[in-house]
Amino acid sequence: MLECGMFLKRCAGVLAPALGLTLTAPASAQAADPYVAPVAAPTPRPTAAAQASEADLFQVDQRNPVNNPTGAFFNGLPLPNLGYSISASLLSVYDSNYRRLPDNKQPPAGQSRSSFRFTPTINGRVNLPVGRQSLFATAVIGKDYYTANSAYNRQRLAFSGGVNLAAGSSCTGSVNGSWMQAQSNPNSTIPQGAQQGILPNTQTTRSFGASASCGGISGFTPTASYRYSKSTNQELARSFSDLTSNSYSVSLGYARPTLGVVSLFGTLSNNDYPNQPIPILGTSRSVKITNLGVKYSRSLTSQFSADASLSRVSIDPNSPLQQKTSNLGYGLSVNYTPPSRLSASINATRNASSSPNTGTALYFVQQAFSANVSYQLRSTLSAALTGSTSLRTYEDQVGAIINPNQVKNDRFNTVRLSVNWNPIRNMQTSFYVSQQNRNADPNIYNYKDTTAGILISYGI
Repeated sequence: MLECGMFLKRCAGVLAPALGLTLTAPASAQAADPYVAPVAAPTPRPTAAAQASEADLFQVDQRNPVNNPTGAFFNGLPLPNLGYSISASLLSVYDSNYRRLPDNKQPPAGQSRSSFRFTPTINGRVNLPVGRQSLFATAVIGKDYYTANSAYNRQRLAFSGGVNLAAGSSCTGSVNGSWMQAQSNPNSTIPQGAQQGILPNTQTTRSFGASASCGGISGFTPTASYRYSKSTNQELARSFSDLTSNSYSVSLGYARPTLGVVSLFGTLSNNDYPNQPIPILGTSRSVKITNLGVKYSRSLTSQFSADASLSRVSIDPNSPLQQKTSNLGYGLSVNYTPPSRLSASINATRNASSSPNTGTALYFVQQAFSANVSYQLRSTLSAALTGSTSLRTYEDQVGAIINPNQVKNDRFNTVRLSVNWNPIRNMQTSFYVSQQNRNADPNIYNYKDTTAGILISYGI
């Protein structure tokens, strides 16, 4: 729902490695604006069902900026045309386990395991051209209402703004800042005393950054970017995971329509946990993640496109008790986008991430696989099926004395079926059902959860 850094990601697809194909770091899915793909076949615009999925993912992963390995933090105008847009939506969801409780754990007396959640939202975007430059701003204002427990009611807010710059015939840049606030990650990595599951918590992320690139459809294309981000948690038990990060990225791509695109890239991410002190050093725990790699992208036919990457990641904790490590990062993505009604994609990645949702771990290493199939039944009706599995290993724990039950690893399996219907112009109606299972070590973090929702939106 709140993908404030998603603007025209594909514009940077030729310039920098694709999301999730390297090791510097929600994941997720990230999500939803128009783009132009110079070489690869285009990807369909997300449906309202996909946007509903993103609303859930925002709550799950917070889209921490460290989870962007490419450095393509801000890439262009958030609108397909100059002007403005405004929309209103209502997401109604049934959640069978909104507290993420294990099967053998009952909710507190008088409370329910399941709940309905209603999220009304207003979205606005505006762009103001100033010569060849442009100013833009976005806003998302919403709130979650849980019928079973009002203590979990939380605002969903996101504001961003910035300027898009153009110089010469082939150079562009962007400066952007954003502020987001919502319910934090429900996939807890710290047990809450005798109460397992999640606590109500508001997580706030502030960020700003800049990017620049030069080049065209063919030839060399250098890019560079920087981003600062700070995430804080309102709940005292979660403030231990507050995170401040500074991320830098450079890449050099070479493109030929007949050969594809080859990109060399490097990223550096400095991640500091200010509420995790190291008394003997007089500082707090932090980790530096450096990533060097190469990526290749090409349209195999008019219907198939693919990209692959390999990278070497160096992870350097500042604690003398924790060792430096080096890992292999990889990624593979294949997309099938014919002119017919059917489209499909598969993705496989291995990456590492620092996040305000890692509990007492400095970072985690994740291996993930996902597949998606979409079918356009008619011009106003489409359906999609998505499945994914991911394995996370949490590294460099703070120690068993402070937290003997810190999660060591977990596997998430998710399946989602969605149907999107556009009954009238400017209106979207989506229905979806999703099943998620978590299997963790220790097993006090295991849970099963089923959600079903309806999203109705109207915009101008």
